[in-house]
Amino acid sequence: MEKDFEKLNNDIINNINEIHDNVIYSQVTHEKEVERLMRWWHTLKITLIILSAIISSAVITSILGKTQISNIITVIIAALSLVFHSISYNFDLNSKISEHKKSADELRYIRDQIQILLAEQNIWDLEKIRNERILIIEKLNLIYSYAPKTSKKSYKLAKIALEKKRQQKLLQN
Repeated sequence: MEKDFEKLNNDIINNINEIHDNVIYSQVTHEKEVERLMRWWHTLKITLIILSAIISSAVITSILGKTQISNIITVIIAALSLVFHSISYNFDLNSKISEHKKSADELRYIRDQIQILLAEQNIWDLEKIRNERILIIEKLNLIYSYAPKTSKKSYKLAKIALEKKRQQKLLQN
């Protein structure tokens, strides 16, 4: 009977460890998505600034030079600028970045709760551990239901980052 209790306890703790690993993976994936979107947003803004500067010079050149080529170049660059402005307007990157940050923060909070649960497992009875696990799973389901989708690229970046962190940890030990 005691072996059954010990096995059940180990099964629950193993399940909590698995949940912990999944939460860390999800959290890092959202953080990598934020980094990726921030780079894209920064690149887009710099591109728009450069295009605006080129358009300004091209307009001045076309007014002063009155050449057909400068007019064509101005129109092409203005069209490019319009495309990039449309992209920045349609994708609403600021909103996406905020949503991913919020998800990462919520997952970090859950991760901390799980770490406390694992650290204090020896002083809690099995029923309390089970109840805490159920609460954590319910919170995770809510977070995941509202969390924005992440890209495959961010998923791969998270995998690389976590593997690198794991290797560094092994080297320290």
